[in-house]
Amino acid sequence: MLDLACGSGPLLGLLTEAVVHVGVDVSADELALARRRELAVVRADARRLPLRDSSVDVVVMSMALMLVPLEDTLREVRRVLVPGGLLVATIPDQGPLSFRHALRWGRLLLALRQRSLTYPNIVTAEALQRHRLLVEADERRSFTFPVREPADAELLLDSLYLPRVSPARLAAGRSVVRRWVGGDIDVPLRRVVARRHD
Repeated sequence: MLDLACGSGPLLGLLTEAVVHVGVDVSADELALARRRELAVVRADARRLPLRDSSVDVVVMSMALMLVPLEDTLREVRRVLVPGGLLVATIPDQGPLSFRHALRWGRLLLALRQRSLTYPNIVTAEALQRHRLLVEADERRSFTFPVREPADAELLLDSLYLPRVSPARLAAGRSVVRRWVGGDIDVPLRRVVARRHD
């Protein structure tokens, strides 16, 4: 299994020894954190993976496919997957959300002066099909993130993709998420599973 754009390796750390796995990321700092936990990681660009053709059964991308150069990355994913191999990707989504949690996200977006959370890529079945990756599942669910302490609120805000938000707007967003301490927030995600088709 390949964890592509693995960061510090939170997913790799959950896998059993029975699964041969490696993480790839471009960030030296994130990989250093993964190496401290003795995880198998390699520094490389998603557009040029240091792996042989048809050498990986599963490629996992957790919260990254919407940020990487999409066409080049999908081309590489298809190249390294074995015939019939799977790409499993999680990406942010707009819902489902209860009214209470939609209201919380709305307050945060208002503080950030954003209409929505936007990302460089919109992942579609057509984009995957261009690389002969056929969608087998496309599910949308919300997961509850407990905000037990201020550090959890900070982590949540820091995990959002906000490259054009000013420091003043980020400070306003921090004051919103700090009000969630002692509660929780639902985070809507989409999980896409696509199989390499030959």
